[in-house]
Amino acid sequence: MPEFLDKVKQGIAKSVTTASVKSKELLDVAKLRNQISALEKVRREAVEELGRTVYTLYLNDNLDENIIRSKGYSITQIDEQIQTLEDDIVRVQTEARRSLNEKDASGKCACGAPVTVDMKFCGVCGQKVEIDGKQPGDAAADRFCSQCGERLEPDAKFCSSCGERTS
Repeated sequence: MPEFLDKVKQGIAKSVTTASVKSKELLDVAKLRNQISALEKVRREAVEELGRTVYTLYLNDNLDENIIRSKGYSITQIDEQIQTLEDDIVRVQTEARRSLNEKDASGKCACGAPVTVDMKFCGVCGQKVEIDGKQPGDAAADRFCSQCGERLEPDAKFCSSCGERTS
C-alpha cells in the first residue's frame, strides 16, 4: 500500500510540475507571438510605404535608389527581429520539453522549426506535423507503457521510465 501511495504522490507531483512548466511555456510563447504580430503590422505598413514612395518617385521621374534602399533595409531589419522572436519561441518550447524530460526535436517542420513526436502542429507556423511520414497519434508510431503510461520508443523492449517489459 505505501508503494501505491508513493506512486500517487509522484504522479501528482509530476502533474503539478507539468502544469506549471506548460503554463509558463504558453504564457511566454503568447507574449512572443504578440510581439511578432506587432512587428508584422509594422512590416506591412513599411512595405506599403515603400510602394507609395517608389510610385511617387516613379511619377516624378526620379527613382532615387538610396531612398528605396533605406526603406528596404528597414524592412529587412524588421524581418530579422521577427526571425529572432520565432527562434525564441523554439527555444522556449525546447527548454520546456527539457525541463519535463521530454524528447528533444526529432524532426523539422517545413518552416524549419524543430518538432517532436508528441506535437500535432508546429508551434511556429501552425502546420500539421509529420515525422518520417507518420503523424503523431498513428497507431504504428505511438506505443505506451502498460505500467506507467509513458510513451515508448518504437524499438523499446523496456520502459525507460519504470523499467516495465514491453509487449
